[in-house]
Amino acid sequence: MRPFAAIGIAAAVLLGAAGCDSGPSAPTGHATPETTIEAGAPRARAPARPKLLLAGEGEIWVVDVRSERTRHYVTPELPGGDPPHRVVRRGSRFVLEGAGTFVAGPRISHRRPLRPIDRSAAFFLPSADPDRVWLFKAGATAIRFAAAREITATGRQTVAAARPPPGWPERAARSGILFSQSDPTLVLWNPRTRTVVNRLPASRIGDIGPVHGDTLASCQSSCRTLRLTDVRTGAQRRFTAPHGLAFEPYNGSFSSTGGEFAVPVAPPGSHGARRLAIVKLDHLAMKLVRRSRVPQGYVMAEWSRDDRHVFLAGGHRGTAVIVDYDRSRNRVLRLRPTASAFYDMAAR
Repeated sequence: MRPFAAIGIAAAVLLGAAGCDSGPSAPTGHATPETTIEAGAPRARAPARPKLLLAGEGEIWVVDVRSERTRHYVTPELPGGDPPHRVVRRGSRFVLEGAGTFVAGPRISHRRPLRPIDRSAAFFLPSADPDRVWLFKAGATAIRFAAAREITATGRQTVAAARPPPGWPERAARSGILFSQSDPTLVLWNPRTRTVVNRLPASRIGDIGPVHGDTLASCQSSCRTLRLTDVRTGAQRRFTAPHGLAFEPYNGSFSSTGGEFAVPVAPPGSHGARRLAIVKLDHLAMKLVRRSRVPQGYVMAEWSRDDRHVFLAGGHRGTAVIVDYDRSRNRVLRLRPTASAFYDMAAR
């Protein structure tokens, strides 16, 4: 989990009375033309209204990026803790982890901002299906879970509970769930057939990033090379960063189609700012988004649901910045933070 400074976006007054909507005010972000957008970016048409959900301890913020309005909600269902994900987008909804698994949206009200969909699981992982999550029930030991099952964002079960192999569940791919074992090995287990599909030496993978379909993003050592591994076959493609840069794939995010990968980059071993890069996976070409710097710290990249916006967040409490890369308008907007802490971010 990545503790972070919560953001007040232009019109947001997050320190007002808990549970009250923020009113509009003069915007504090500033847009700058983006000149490094890849050819073939989506043509401008009636843009969607992207939203961010910022999840904290006992509170969330829902941010309408286009209008720069932020709504603040008290959510005692989200106490302190360190699950693999505090919030992820699933379809038009957000799934959150706290004292159980909860869903927010698509419309969120102050009366009931979160609705429980499971209270027995230790945590969830996003499924390869964009509307579902995998729930993991704790077992008698820390190295083996009692059960894994898949549900939709509304709580409907889609795959029955099955006991997984020993190890820690890392990511859910199309062909199964990846478990890290002490060998060290990554085991790909199919919960539908309850069989092991593949075993991958951890030495070939390195630091694990996100998955789209069966493609796992990762890097090793200095992270100068992005590794894209087909976890079902073990086939691997590699892409070396331009001179003077290294990837942070564990803070990256795939587009909804899986054709692009948004990833923070910085000089190897740098303690300085991170920048947003977009890697086109069909021919392994990278575009660096100018004026997209965020401070080092708790860094995360997220796509909007329609892939028109890419968000990069970085910094610590009191220094956080979120960059909104609006691809349809060829612009970068910097969103300034205020006070209060959040732990994770998702966009739709």
